[in-house]
Amino acid sequence: MEIALGRLKALDFMKGLGLVIVLLAHWSMWWTDHTWTSASAFALLFTRFLGIPNFTLMSIIGLMLSLKGKEETCGAREQFTRVLKRAAIFLFIGSINNIIYAWDALQVPVVPIGWKILFVLFSCNVLTFIGIAQIALVFFKRLHVAFQVVTITAIILAYYAFLPVITPIITPNTEQTVELLASTPATIVYTFFFMENTMAPLIPSLAVPFLASVVYARFSKAISAKPFTMERVLHELRFVRLVSITIMVLGITIGATLTTGIFSYARYTELVLPDATRLWTAPGYPLFLHLTHPSYVLFSFGALSLLLTLAFEAIDIKARRGRVVERLAVFGKYSLTIYLLNPIAIFFPIPLNMFGFIALWTMATSLSIAGTWIWETRWEGKYSVDWFIRKIASTNITLFLATLPAFSSAKKQKDMLFPA
Repeated sequence: MEIALGRLKALDFMKGLGLVIVLLAHWSMWWTDHTWTSASAFALLFTRFLGIPNFTLMSIIGLMLSLKGKEETCGAREQFTRVLKRAAIFLFIGSINNIIYAWDALQVPVVPIGWKILFVLFSCNVLTFIGIAQIALVFFKRLHVAFQVVTITAIILAYYAFLPVITPIITPNTEQTVELLASTPATIVYTFFFMENTMAPLIPSLAVPFLASVVYARFSKAISAKPFTMERVLHELRFVRLVSITIMVLGITIGATLTTGIFSYARYTELVLPDATRLWTAPGYPLFLHLTHPSYVLFSFGALSLLLTLAFEAIDIKARRGRVVERLAVFGKYSLTIYLLNPIAIFFPIPLNMFGFIALWTMATSLSIAGTWIWETRWEGKYSVDWFIRKIASTNITLFLATLPAFSSAKKQKDMLFPA
């Protein structure tokens, strides 16, 4: 028995599950009458690691396993070219995301134009983070394991080294003040390396692809080994599971302290809003649930990796694939397309109470999953963002354009190049 590295259903299933949480988080901001903001923040506090962090980690692990599986058929230069093209697309889309995210800030006249350009190009959101992580992973996996561990440690320590510099400057009243963020070297460093921008601060989040490279190194070799042995795969899977539990417990232990925020205070403010439905009254919440803290990286990586090992064993090894699993896996296969399309809801704000939102979110999410399933089964996902990325990454641009309808015949190509 062999397992296809190119399309592990467990990875797609996990990304599909992550999208469900992403839709919950995003749509709850736009389909609300603001009488249950605290309840929404409370629910997302304990589930958001299943959302964006899940989406990014599964993308990174999927790339890592794919690179390992194609080592014999693709040279190092060809593999790097494929990764570079994929990363460039993520960075480009991420820059557009930055323009949308910081549109108001970009209009502030006192902010230098150079800062605005740098923010658009390099401020780290979830998409730019995936692009950066893909490139970093290619180089990192070639290092000796000792250097890999040192690199991960350095990223974690960088957070603690910068903490006393920026903590006095960033307060609940100034954390989103663009004039401040662009005013001093310290705040500029904070903006580009430590600030939470759509749930992906570069530091300490950059430790995630490197952790994946170390933890999944032996498993990736086992799953692509010739000859393939299931016993070895299961052995390495148990090793990954044990390491994942250890990392998760370490993150919870380090981040057990209650606090209202470090660098980011918005979540606690939402938790304690005096709205109609409030579920949290504690003076702060655990550090391992703070997006910008290293303990969150350790906790979320360990928890998600543990869930992935369980899903992989059940779905890809034991082939337990019910209707829900199959449809969520297809949903996850087109995760980037869904992620980019879901903000359309912002143009249709609906003032709903909590139970009305739950009903609409359930219906809209189910329709999205069903629509993606139809798109895949009838048209093989053609012309989705994910389809374009796969095509561009696997071919050169000329051959890719030739597959599109406008370039499908030699005559049309000639007419376009040499019009009468």
